[in-house]
Amino acid sequence: MSSERLIQPPEPIQPPPIIPPTPVPILASRTIWANVVVMAAIVVARRFGYELTVDEQAVIVAAMNIALRFLTQAPLALTGPTKTSEP
Repeated sequence: MSSERLIQPPEPIQPPPIIPPTPVPILASRTIWANVVVMAAIVVARRFGYELTVDEQAVIVAAMNIALRFLTQAPLALTGPTKTSEP
């Protein structure tokens, strides 16, 4: 009899489960509020005689949305929380 050892391959490494982020209610969204504030600021600026060109407005909104994209990660919840039935 030979005393050879059988080498077993290692168990494959399993990645951790992916847990999706909890959706943010629409009124708690920083992105929505930031866009509302910028929209209001553009309207108020126009009311007081300062007009931004369409290109300037687009650059401001785009830069703000890009910055917020790096800060936010949760999806937006367009509906209220769903009720779960308990057994």
